[in-house]
Amino acid sequence: MELTIIERIVWFLAGVGIFLIGMKIMGENLENTAGKSLRRIFDKLNNNKIVGVGIGIGTTVLTQSSSATTVMIVGFANAGIMSLVQATSIIMGANIGTTITTQIMALGFLSQIFACCAFVGAIMMMVCKGKTKSIGAILTGVGMIFVGMDVMGIGVDGLEKLPEVVNIFQSVESMPLVMLLVGIILTMIIQSSAATTAVVMGFIATGIMGLTSGIYALIGANIGTCITAVLASFGTNIHGKRVAVMHTLFNCIGAIFFVILLLVGVPFADWLQTLFPNLPETQVAMFHTFFNVVTSLILLFFIKPLAKLVTMIVPERKKDQENALKLSYLDENILTNGPIAVAQMRKELVNMAEIARLNLNRGMNALISLDTSEKEAMEQSEAKLDFLDKEITKYLVKMAGLELSEHDDKKIGSFYHVVIDLERIGDYAKNLMEYAEHAKDDDVTFSAEAIEEMKQLWKMVDDQLELCISAFAKVSLVDEAKVEADEEAIDSYVTKLQNTHIARLNQGICNPSASQIFSSLTLSMERVADHVRNIYITMKEYAKKPVTVQATTIEE
Repeated sequence: MELTIIERIVWFLAGVGIFLIGMKIMGENLENTAGKSLRRIFDKLNNNKIVGVGIGIGTTVLTQSSSATTVMIVGFANAGIMSLVQATSIIMGANIGTTITTQIMALGFLSQIFACCAFVGAIMMMVCKGKTKSIGAILTGVGMIFVGMDVMGIGVDGLEKLPEVVNIFQSVESMPLVMLLVGIILTMIIQSSAATTAVVMGFIATGIMGLTSGIYALIGANIGTCITAVLASFGTNIHGKRVAVMHTLFNCIGAIFFVILLLVGVPFADWLQTLFPNLPETQVAMFHTFFNVVTSLILLFFIKPLAKLVTMIVPERKKDQENALKLSYLDENILTNGPIAVAQMRKELVNMAEIARLNLNRGMNALISLDTSEKEAMEQSEAKLDFLDKEITKYLVKMAGLELSEHDDKKIGSFYHVVIDLERIGDYAKNLMEYAEHAKDDDVTFSAEAIEEMKQLWKMVDDQLELCISAFAKVSLVDEAKVEADEEAIDSYVTKLQNTHIARLNQGICNPSASQIFSSLTLSMERVADHVRNIYITMKEYAKKPVTVQATTIEE
C-alpha cells in the first residue's frame, strides 16, 4: 500500500523523534555510568594540545554527543577550571569523536541487531537495579537510535519515485548554498548533527538527494551544531562566552574551507563513490569523518592565534562586576554530569574554607596588633562567604535531584553541614575584628603574657584548620588521630588560658575590659576548632579509611 505524503511526513517525524530520544537516553546513561572516568580524565588535563584532543575524543565517545561535551567545556571554562586554549583542543577532539556515531549508523547490516538492543535493554531496566539498570538504559538508547532510523526510512522510502519530490531536489541540486543553509537550520532546530546526518543518509540512500548536495548539508550541520554551545553560554561569564565563540569560529572556518574546495571543483563526491561504491551511508559517514579530522589537524597548529582572535571578538570589560561575587568552580552546565559536579562542589567548598581561614587570620592579627586596617578587606571577604553560603546551598539542592550513586549522595548530604560550619567560622572571624575595634576604641592593652597566649592559641587553631582543609580536599582520613588529638589539645589549652587569665585578673595585672575581650576570644577560638573538626567528621561516612599493614599506611 502506497503511503500518502502526510503519512510519510508522520513516519519520518516519528523516526526523528525516536532517534533523538534514543540519543538522549544513551548519552545520559553513558555519562552517569562513566562519570567517574570523565572526572579522572578532566583532572589530568594539561596544556598539551594532543592530550586535549584525545580527551575530547574519549569524552564524546563515552557520552555519544559532541554537544554534551561542548556544554561541559563551556561550564568548565566559566568556572575557571580550564583555559580557552585547553578548551579549544578538547572541542576539536569532540568534533572528531562525534563521527564515531556516524560510522556506526553507516553499518546498515547491523541495524536489526542493534535495534534488538532496545528489547534487551528494556527488560534490564525493568528487572535490574543500580549500574546494571543504567547499562540496560544504554542498550535501550542504542536500539532506539536504529529503530528511529528504520522508521525514518519508512517515511522516505519510495519518495524518489514521486515527481513532485524529484523536482524539488533537482531544483536545488544546482544551488549548493541552499543545501548548506538547510543543514544549518535543520541542525539548529533539532540540536543534533547526528540526527541531521541520519536524515542525509536516508535521503542519499533512497536517491532523493545527490551525494554532493548531501555533503553541503553535512557541512551546514557542523555550523548548526554550534547553537548548543551558544545557548549554553547564556548567563556565563566572559570565559564561557569565549569558548562558545571559539567553537562557532572553529566550525565556520572548517566549513568555509571545504565549501571553497567544493566550489573550485574538488570532486569529493566522485572520490567517495569510487572508494565506497554502492555504499551511500558509508560515503556520508566517511565525508563527515574526513571533514572533522582534516579541520582539526589544520587548526590544531593555530589554536593560540585563534584564542587571541576570540579575545578580541569578546573583549574583557573594564568594569566587569561578574568577578566580584561568583562561584569559582560551579556552573549550571556542569549539572549535566553528576560525578563531576560533586568533584567541583568539593573544590568550591575548599575555596570557601580558604576564604574563612584568611578572615580568621585577619581577625586575630587585628586583635593582637590592634591594627584594623584590613577591616574593609575582611568585609569584602565576608560578603563573599555569605554569597557562597547562599549559592552553594542552592546548587546542592539542584544536585540532590540528580541521579547519583549512593556514595555521591552521602557526599551531598555531608556538604550541607560543611557549608554551615564554614559560614559559622566566618562569623567568628568577624567577631574577632569587632573585638579589635572595641579594644582600639577603648585603649585596651593586653599583657605580654596574654599576647603570647593568644598567638599560641591562634597557631593551634590555624594549624588544625589547615590540616582539615587539606584532608577534606584529598578526601582522606589518614590524619584522623591527629585531628582528634589537636581538638583535645585546643580544649585543654583554652581551659588553661581561662585559669591563668583569672589569676592575672585577681593579681591586678589584667584590667576588666581586656578580661572580657580575652575571655570572648578564647571561647570563640574553641568554637572555631569545633566547627573545623566537624568538617573533618563529615567525611567519615564516605571517605576511604586508612589501614595500617606492616607499619605502612595504605588506603583501601
